[in-house]
Amino acid sequence: MFDHERESGEELFCLIHSSYYSLLSAAAKRKGIPYDEIDDMLQETFLSYYEHYPLTWPDYKVRAILLKILRNRCIDYWRKCENRDVSCMDPAEMPVYRYELNMIAGRDLAAVMVQKETYSKVMGILKSMKKEWAAVVLLYVIEGRPMDEVSSMLGISAAACRTRLMRARRYIREQMELAEAREFQAAAERMKKAPGTI
Repeated sequence: MFDHERESGEELFCLIHSSYYSLLSAAAKRKGIPYDEIDDMLQETFLSYYEHYPLTWPDYKVRAILLKILRNRCIDYWRKCENRDVSCMDPAEMPVYRYELNMIAGRDLAAVMVQKETYSKVMGILKSMKKEWAAVVLLYVIEGRPMDEVSSMLGISAAACRTRLMRARRYIREQMELAEAREFQAAAERMKKAPGTI
């Protein structure tokens, strides 16, 4: 029975690999990943899926998770490029790397401008919270990594990871409510001082 299950799992993995390789390859090219790096990145993507997710999931879930994993790999790649020693970077390339990283992360200029105020508030709150909580929010919520991967990266259990996330979310909510109350109070004070108000 065990051998049969293992063979079945290997067949499913091979089927997933052959079905989605072309799609992921095209996605990596669109993200600007160099041709020589694509195959390694894709193999890491499939391996990560194999280690963390069920092979029996429906196609739409498999596709969504594979693309999400690949997106995170692309972000990591561009971060490494961006963090290379300045002496080996062509100054003309640096804005390109930063632009690619921002686009891959989904933070294009229009999105930043639309959500600038909320984004600034949340980032300010993240900087003020405990580093342990902020790390979980960054990896799980912002970067979209799986919980077991986040817990492994931080060297804690998945349960501890979820607890930190719950506390971080509560802290963010409380701080946002306090900020909103302060803004409302300030607006009310300005209205009282404005000429012509009753």
